[in-house]
Amino acid sequence: MKSPGFPVVSITFLAAMTLSGARPPAVNVPSADVILAEESSNRAAQFVLRMDYEQARNIYRSTLPTIDFSAFHHYLYGRALFHLGLWEEAEKQFIRASADTELHLSAVNALRRIRALSRRDPSEELAGARWLPLEVTFGQNQGVGDVKLLDDGTVVTAHTAEGEVRFWSASGRVAFRVSDLGRPVRIRPDGRTVWVADMSSGRLARIDPEVRTVQVIELAKIPLPGVRDIAVDPDGTLWVLDYGNRMLVRLSKDGRPIARIPVPKGLEPEAVAVPNERFLLVAGAGEVPVRLVTKTGYLVRGYEITGVSKVTGIAVWKEGIVVQADNGLLYFATSLEDDFSGPLGGKKKPITTGRLGFQFDRYGNLWWADGQSVNMARRLPTNRPFHIVEVESMNMERIDGTRSAVVMDATVELPDGAPIESLDRRSFRVIRTGKKGEEEEIFPVEVENFSAPEVGRRVIFLREASDVVARHRNGINRILGMILDQAREVDAFALLDMADTFIFRRDFVRSTPLVRKTLAEDVPHVAEIDLRRLPALERAILRLAPFSEARVVIWITSGNGLREETLRRTRRMALANQVRIFVLHVGDNSSRELEKLARQTHGDYYRLYSDRSPTDFVAGLSRSVSGRYRILAAIPTPDPLDRGRWRPVALESYFLDEGRFDRLGYFAF
Repeated sequence: MKSPGFPVVSITFLAAMTLSGARPPAVNVPSADVILAEESSNRAAQFVLRMDYEQARNIYRSTLPTIDFSAFHHYLYGRALFHLGLWEEAEKQFIRASADTELHLSAVNALRRIRALSRRDPSEELAGARWLPLEVTFGQNQGVGDVKLLDDGTVVTAHTAEGEVRFWSASGRVAFRVSDLGRPVRIRPDGRTVWVADMSSGRLARIDPEVRTVQVIELAKIPLPGVRDIAVDPDGTLWVLDYGNRMLVRLSKDGRPIARIPVPKGLEPEAVAVPNERFLLVAGAGEVPVRLVTKTGYLVRGYEITGVSKVTGIAVWKEGIVVQADNGLLYFATSLEDDFSGPLGGKKKPITTGRLGFQFDRYGNLWWADGQSVNMARRLPTNRPFHIVEVESMNMERIDGTRSAVVMDATVELPDGAPIESLDRRSFRVIRTGKKGEEEEIFPVEVENFSAPEVGRRVIFLREASDVVARHRNGINRILGMILDQAREVDAFALLDMADTFIFRRDFVRSTPLVRKTLAEDVPHVAEIDLRRLPALERAILRLAPFSEARVVIWITSGNGLREETLRRTRRMALANQVRIFVLHVGDNSSRELEKLARQTHGDYYRLYSDRSPTDFVAGLSRSVSGRYRILAAIPTPDPLDRGRWRPVALESYFLDEGRFDRLGYFAF
């Protein structure tokens, strides 16, 4: 059923007056060009609601010079431009639509989403953000010296005085504990396991809570006399900061020394972290308290921090690097190329964590230990909401002879575009507004969560048909085979080859043998691909956009000739349509541009034949979720001819950590 925002409703109402004998109002008869343009605009609106954004954009662009759009069409035109990555043009349309009373909140919400995803000045935003302490109901007053989170959300705490490490369930109970660990000071997650540094006994312990086993490495046998910190490398090896010898020692999983590199001169080392597959970050006391070095020991650069001469902790998170000064304040850099700013929370109300362990979870919440208890805080952005909801499509469905339901497909995400996958019907409500003096009506809803495991994923393998990629086909297919090995029956895969033009060699199928067969076939390829434009990658994103399941592109590319400005629109399109990009790079050196594209679209980057294990790359794909929900609310609908009884309907969302509902926009029904 069409929304009353379409002109067809007004025409129906006029016809009803004529048939009843009432005198219709005077009407200026439009020209044929205007009528044709209005009909075209209505078709464009339908394309937007069906998520065919290119068709909608092309029609709106051709009809815009002919007619004066209503606010409804300005809003939908903005939606099409937004999903195509043309955000500056989309902003202009949303600003025009915001002048309409019924569409104001929808348009403002769309503008907020653009400004949040643009992240125009992340350093300023982090520096000015406020932090809200959240109540933690476990690990209180229990001598907590460090706290970390595993990939599945399990909280792990180290209790130094008692020599214990405890694993906490979501309900706040101790699910598993390991005793007799001497003086456990540092915990470092490694997938579903954790490494623990026992300072007093000179041991490293690797704990697997799932099978409840403990692997012990005796450091005295290596020897490592003064372990101060540990860090897990993406390839599964372990870096140990040996304070006694001023060395960084790389250990295999079974405890064998693989490499030793000296700590940079002028630094009393306290902490080590691994930001990526190429570098190490070492921090401590000195005039330049943070240093970036290669894994062979070459000093790349140092970082001075105003007013800080000693750093006791360091962490890498999705928005950059955070270090902990000896006074407990946290300072941050948004990339390895940037200098440190801060402190977090600003100079007037900074976050003070104490000098013990801290970590950011995947939602950006800060966890820390203060020697006694577990603490937690959520960042309150100064200029953007906690979460953003975009109603992608909406229609009416007949439930029975007398009842109808409004059905909305909505995307729910954090301000950086990361999907929120764990909401249920308690998190949404649909409201129909009343006229002056009338109360709003709130309708119960049913919610279908497309991030549920039984829903599956949609994955496109985008393969560059170039000589470079063709030479490494066996190595590439080995990685893609690992992905297909983990596929579930509900997952669907497609294969798109990218050359001067592009072609779907295999559209979506749920049969992995068919995909393997297509991958093994010889295909024509060219010497080199021109990557100044990326129409095939953009086509893959738009092909995935209408699907409700988790949407992923695995891009197999040489990256030759790629530039940052080439990726700008592509990155925007991926964020707008919540498509994660996983880059499988075939090249001799890592690509900063490709790695940034993968990270900002919440995917992953892996360079073929690098030191990093492909297991993490494959596992990241299995953790991809949708962030889309289908909300159904049973609403009695008036007769379409009774125009006076139509009232706007609003979808409201309630993010449980916020404690409040947010109005997200009105839709006329």
